[in-house]
Parts: sequence; C-alpha cells; structure tokens
Amino acid sequence: MMTVHRIMLLSAIAAGAISMSAENFDLVIVGATPGGIMTAVEAARMGKSSVILERTGHIGGLPANGLGATDTALPPQFCREIRRWGLSAQEYKDNGNFPRQVYVREGRRFEGMYFFTAKDALPVTEGGRPPVHSTSITASHYALDSHAARKRESGRVHLDGFISYPTAVYTVPYGVIVPKEVENLLLPVPVSGSHIGFSTLRMEPCWMALGQAAGAAAAIAIDRGTTVQAVPVDALQQRLLDENATLIYFDDMRPGDPGFVYAQKLGLQGKIPGWSAQKKDSAKSLHKK
Repeated sequence: MMTVHRIMLLSAIAAGAISMSAENFDLVIVGATPGGIMTAVEAARMGKSSVILERTGHIGGLPANGLGATDTALPPQFCREIRRWGLSAQEYKDNGNFPRQVYVREGRRFEGMYFFTAKDALPVTEGGRPPVHSTSITASHYALDSHAARKRESGRVHLDGFISYPTAVYTVPYGVIVPKEVENLLLPVPVSGSHIGFSTLRMEPCWMALGQAAGAAAAIAIDRGTTVQAVPVDALQQRLLDENATLIYFDDMRPGDPGFVYAQKLGLQGKIPGWSAQKKDSAKSLHKK
C-alpha cells in the first residue's frame, strides 16, 4: 500500500482564510486539472508533499465538469459516473452553476528546452513513426486539430481556421515541460510547443502522463539537490517504467508483458524502428529480460 504524503488542495475560496508558506511543501502545483492532480500523486508516491493552488472550489477540470457527463458517444456507465461529480454548487449560481466560458482551449505557453511542432507528430516515412525522442516521458496520439475562428459562418462549407490532420503515435520529450531558465518550475500543461504542436499534446490523457513525469522529475531534483534541467532523464524514465508507463508505443506489447521495459529502452534508442517489438528481426532477446 502506498503511503500518502501531504497533498493539500488550496482553492481560491479558502485561500484568503489560510495563512501558509510554500516553504512548508516540496512542490507547489498550480491548477487541480488532470495534469496537476497526477503531478501531486506521483510526487506523493516518491515521498514529497505538495500544495495544489486551484482558483475554483472543485477539482478535475474538463473531464469532471464538461462534456464527459453528457456526450452520447461515450459509454453510458462513464457518463453516469461523471454526473455524480457534477458542477460546483458554489459557482455561477445565477447561471445554473454552468461556467459562462466553457473551455479555454489554448492559452499562453512557455518556451522550454524542446519546442514541439507538427513534425514531431507526423510520420517520417509513409506508415512509419514520427521522430523518436530518446528523452521521451510518454507516448501520445491525437490529430493535429484546430477549431474554427467562428462556430458558424453563413454560406460557408469549411469554417475559417478549422483543421484536422491525422498523426501517428509519437513520443514526447522531457524538454517540453522544462523551461529554459527557471530552475524550479515544471510545466506539464502549458507545454512548450507551437499552436499546431500544442493541438495534439493538449489531450487530458497526455496531460496526466506529463503530470506524472513532472511529479517524478520534481522529486528526483529535490532528492539530488539539482535543478529540473539537470534531472537525469534515464533515472526519470526508469521511474516511469517501474510504474508501467509507456514511453514509446508498440502494437504487440503492453505494460507488464515479458520484455516490455527492455523493448521500451531499445525503441527509444532507435533499435526497433517498426511498430512491432516481437517480430523476428526486431528484438530477438526481448524475453531474456
């Protein structure tokens, strides 16, 4: 059983009534989003305490309070579970507790050690992988996707600004969450990337995986007395693999399979170029590890 170290959620509602110093915690996390929550959980697993600063009185972000409760394309049992959480009863009382600005899709981002663009999510060759980043902290997949400037335009078939372009499963380098200069800050949500690069990284599963990596990286930096820029990526990757994270995708292996960790490391070194790890010509010795 995991020992839970201190995780405090400090909402805007309570912030004025609580006098506290960030020095009481190992990590200060801004936003109780899926990425923020996973940062705190992973840090706790590694023995670090966190405070989450949330401007509202609830946690979960879009999955807890958005279309997750009403989207008919989702499994009914999922929607029922989401509806149990509901909207915050303390907010927007004159609007049925429904936020007037439903979803801020994209905001300001930091420029980090690595700048993620469309090319990082597009196959290098037809049917192949996008560029493989040896410093990957998660694998992810979503289209390059940008909403239109206006929701509806009379007489127009294609809305101005709308794009949706297919990608292949890609790797996300550690550098996208690491600012160039600030030594004690990690950014699993406002990641370093272009408008189009961000359009695929912005999905909640990816944010949660980046949050997990941020929590682990922060704990490693604290334990080693170093900056987040100097965290050894191999140590961070090993920590994530120990928790069954996927750093590079293979279509014939899952976390927990024999040889999975070995295949992950070989894949990030470019030694298994295809999508399958267990083909004869890919890795003959996978099951030895």
